[in-house]
Amino acid sequence: MTERRNHYLVDEMFKKTFTVMLIAMMSGMICVVVDSALTGRFLGSEAMAAMGLVTPATTIMMAIMSLVATGIGQLCTRSMGKADIEQVNRIFSTLVICTAVLCFITGIVVFFCAPVIAQSLGSKAGSEVISLTERYLRGYAFNLVPLGIAVNINSVMVLDNDQKRCIKYAFTVFLADVILDLLNVYFIHLGMLGMALATSLSSVAGLFVLLFHFKQEGHLIHFSFKTTDFSCLGEAVFIGMANTINQLSTTFRTFFINNILLIVSGDTALAALAVSSSVFALLISLFSSLLSVTSTVMNLSYGEEDRNSIERTLYVSLRFGYTVGAVVFVMLFIFAGPVSHIFLKGSDGEVLAQATRFVRCYSVQNFLTLISYSMGGSFMGTKNVKLNYLLCVLRDAIFPVACTAAGGFMFGIRGVEAGVIISGVLTMVTSILIPCIMNRRIPKSLNGLLILPESFTPEEGEMFEASMSTAEDVAEVSSKVQEYCLVRGEDKKTALFVSLFVEEMAGNTVRHGFEKKKAGLIELKLIMRKDKRMIRLRDNGMSFDPIKWLEINNQGNKEDNIGIRMIVGLAKEINYLPSMGLNNIVVML
Repeated sequence: MTERRNHYLVDEMFKKTFTVMLIAMMSGMICVVVDSALTGRFLGSEAMAAMGLVTPATTIMMAIMSLVATGIGQLCTRSMGKADIEQVNRIFSTLVICTAVLCFITGIVVFFCAPVIAQSLGSKAGSEVISLTERYLRGYAFNLVPLGIAVNINSVMVLDNDQKRCIKYAFTVFLADVILDLLNVYFIHLGMLGMALATSLSSVAGLFVLLFHFKQEGHLIHFSFKTTDFSCLGEAVFIGMANTINQLSTTFRTFFINNILLIVSGDTALAALAVSSSVFALLISLFSSLLSVTSTVMNLSYGEEDRNSIERTLYVSLRFGYTVGAVVFVMLFIFAGPVSHIFLKGSDGEVLAQATRFVRCYSVQNFLTLISYSMGGSFMGTKNVKLNYLLCVLRDAIFPVACTAAGGFMFGIRGVEAGVIISGVLTMVTSILIPCIMNRRIPKSLNGLLILPESFTPEEGEMFEASMSTAEDVAEVSSKVQEYCLVRGEDKKTALFVSLFVEEMAGNTVRHGFEKKKAGLIELKLIMRKDKRMIRLRDNGMSFDPIKWLEINNQGNKEDNIGIRMIVGLAKEINYLPSMGLNNIVVML
């Protein structure tokens, strides 16, 4: 029962959820990146400039798609934590329908208004670049519905214990897009329209892969038109606004920096910036995943009033983010030239050199801003949503636009490069200043970066926590549980039943659930106070549903597993839920 073990499930949950969330978010951008790479190599620098112009529009479309996608993950996780699978299915069905309708309407608007949108994105660009942008927009309009539905389904795959489905989805989308793009440039010759249609068809192929999840047995989440509940839409939108504001801020930034570059340096700089935007599109998915997973895992701990797990989540988020971020930063800074060449084969040396400089500047900026995504997730997970909105707008809009505009108009293209880095410094400082101001103190540890109510943690003695991984641990904890219940004023019979329940449930898990686990762990949380009496057991072993077990073994020896039987009999409510790769048993006494 060491401190390391106490945090093991938090670490494991974070890493598993992060992997799935990253794949889900990357799948939304991977086709755009593939299109950019093949466009630059086969269709020329004007087509690459068009890809740069279209970025604000595709970002807005992603913002619309994610308006409820973020909320679906958060709300379903919250209901999963309460073991309310019926509410999970109501939320899932409602928000998938809303996303499909919203994306369909947006797709129609984009298709018919493509000329106007293309002109507004870059009025100072050449006519050929505007024309290419218009064609791409028309083809991309067909992508919105399949991609929007897929993003929603992907966000709940980890809850339904089908993490591998996300990997299959991403691989299908990537492979289909590469094949279809190559068919376009070599045989079909539809230019930018063909590249966008390839993206749309790839999303359809990926969606079919996800839908096969609902054909297999044992899944918890179901879609049905009969189980809708539109009362959850408002909260889902409020939660999803975090990602939407991020996307809109990015759109604002890209639009203004595109036009600053057109004024300062023309189409050449715009094509070079498009390379950098494409390179970092997938990296932004990594950052957004970091924010989303930090928020999701912390939200679960917040509901349990678990300050230690909240602090641990922030630590894991920062450690994980900067470990991955440092590797990416070094690789991109060193190999910025070859990476840029992937997108600009056959272009003149000036465009390639400028693209290389942009990749290096943005690699520095993104490394500096990493902390803001962990902190933003912390704000979201501890019900300080508006602070995340503030940080997002400063990081993705105000700081970069102000810094690049000032640098560009004063010093030209080199000033733009310096402004990119300075905006990263300002974001890093602001991420630390916000909790300092809200808490009115300088943080001396990670705990000082958390913004929590003073009365957040239960009073001393109201909560008992322990971790178990061996039979010896189980025996020791069971004894301490009985003592704790007696101290809290419970009668001897209830204290004995709670102790036996923990001993039998945890003992079964140790004996049978950890056979294939190298690092099995059971976490116990016991709350005994006037308004809340709860037992929560969580483990990473094989599934064991005590409710179903009792139904099957009801005719057996009544003396066997008496603790489980008695607690189930005394419980106001008992729920079992296998989710996020963990078994969760919640008993309300």
